[in-house]
Amino acid sequence: MAVDTILVTASDVVRGNEDEFNRWYNDQHVPDFVTCPGILRASRYECLAGEPRFYAIYDMESPTP
Repeated sequence: MAVDTILVTASDVVRGNEDEFNRWYNDQHVPDFVTCPGILRASRYECLAGEPRFYAIYDMESPTP
């Protein structure tokens, strides 16, 4: 399957809540999201200096289901 669309998101998390956010993101959000039709894969990055702190890139087959 070829990537047709890339969805990029940015998130900030209140300092001190990173562990809770990471658990939710890794254990619930990504597994649920990548089961959606047309979603090929997800990657997440953390900004080490500046904001927003987290970026996610979702590779999609198409911008519409």
